[in-house]
Amino acid sequence: FVVPISARDFLLSELPLSVRLEKVLRRQGCNKLGDIDGVEINNLLHSANCGKKSIKELQELIRRASAGEFTPMDAADLPAVLKQISASIDLGLAKFPLRDRKIFEERIGGEKVGPRTLEDIAQEFGMTRERVRQIVKKSFKTIRRSGGLKLINALKLLARECEQRVSPLTSDLFAKWLGAAPAANAHDALFYVRVLDTLEQSIPAWPPGSTREGGDDALSPTIMTALESWMRQPG
Repeated sequence: FVVPISARDFLLSELPLSVRLEKVLRRQGCNKLGDIDGVEINNLLHSANCGKKSIKELQELIRRASAGEFTPMDAADLPAVLKQISASIDLGLAKFPLRDRKIFEERIGGEKVGPRTLEDIAQEFGMTRERVRQIVKKSFKTIRRSGGLKLINALKLLARECEQRVSPLTSDLFAKWLGAAPAANAHDALFYVRVLDTLEQSIPAWPPGSTREGGDDALSPTIMTALESWMRQPG
């Protein structure tokens, strides 16, 4: 394997690789992508649970890293940051099984349809409330992992921007900062703000109705609406 210098410092924990491949590399003592530089392919093939599919996955990962796909943005270009975040969320969801994606989307909701309770979704899909909760929780981890370093960096930049402006992130503000709504976005602004409310809690996301674990408090929407109305006043 040949890993370019520019890609050697990427942590494996921040790259979109399968659980199987990550375990294989961990057993080899690898923590960064650069640790695989110079390793013979045949040596890795002799490792437990490492086959040709894992080798191809690693080669593709190195190619993507070399092309700059995981290189963080350098400046807080807000529209670019939000486009990166929304695109990463959409790409992560596209990798879900159809059932899990529908469960996640119904749990989060959007502008036209509010978030559904765990109990409602459980009844529709014939499973327990706890199983729905597990699927949603795993989905957030998958989105963060599949987004890699670019998503992590974009989330940090957005959190910093909100902190500097002393401003909570509402769906209206998300749409305003994003600019002209890109047709490529698969969901509306409120959906993304609700996802961010759980995905990165350093971002002060204010969606009407929280879908965080334990966030099904009936008073939350009323409190948030009152606070938002108060903060919109001049001065």
